[in-house]
Amino acid sequence: MVKMTDIDNARAGCFYSMYENNTYIGLDFDHTCVRSEKYPDYYENPHCAVVLRKLQKKGYKLILITMREGKFLDDALEWFKRHGIELYGINDNPDQHTWTTARKVFVNWFIDDRNLGTPMVYPKNRKEYVDWYEVEKWFIKQGLL
Repeated sequence: MVKMTDIDNARAGCFYSMYENNTYIGLDFDHTCVRSEKYPDYYENPHCAVVLRKLQKKGYKLILITMREGKFLDDALEWFKRHGIELYGINDNPDQHTWTTARKVFVNWFIDDRNLGTPMVYPKNRKEYVDWYEVEKWFIKQGLL
């Protein structure tokens, strides 16, 4: 039987507090925030920036979780800046370091074109991308937006 120490209990309390507050949203970039036919080039994904600004205004902390690095990451960060969207973290949730040293980034929801169940648009002869109109409907239906 595993016995929890006071430190373990404190860490668990921090985790459950973060979990119950539902404030962290992880975002992929390519085929999620933007559309792309040939990496690293991209173009706008309809309604994405609008929904992200609404979520941010409501108090959600947006965390970019991406494989991009170097100049390609800088290009993605410039996209967020251009659209008036402030990121809380990049491949990192600064708040989770108070209760864990795990490498996996803690978020309440992760919006990614590779997630099972993410609403997608499948245009003919083009690459699929996240449907932000449906993402927005989901947040509204859950009473979160």
